Amino acid sequence: MMIELSHKSPWIGDAHTFHLIDNGRLSPAKHTPTPVSEQSAFRKLYDRGDFPISVNHDAGAGGNKINWKVDIGKLDYHHYLPLFFSGLCELDEPYAFLARQGVRDMLASGGTKILPVVPQLIIPIKSKYKLMYSLFGTYCN
Repeated sequence: MMIELSHKSPWIGDAHTFHLIDNGRLSPAKHTPTPVSEQSAFRKLYDRGDFPISVNHDAGAGGNKINWKVDIGKLDYHHYLPLFFSGLCELDEPYAFLARQGVRDMLASGGTKILPVVPQLIIPIKSKYKLMYSLFGTYCN
């Protein structure tokens, strides 16, 4: 079943089309690239090559993964974790995948480095939920 909706979003800048997927939620069917002026800090820094990561395209072993060029435990969490969280608002690939997987990897191996950074994560998390609300009309995953 296909449902066409048009929605203007102040965070994305263009109208999007959505379709209804099996479980009843709306999902983006097509996406207009984000204008440069509205790109996240994550995207700008990734495009510039400032992150110590690359994508490992290994479909045989469960799909794409992140190759970390340095040990995750040696990263400056005050610098990198908020940037990865800001990337959670990305809709374009590979940025969306890199941000999600980067956050997962850093949280999994961060230990005591995470708690001092939590106040810096509030704004990127709020931005993610504002984006989801503007696109889907509800706070969703």
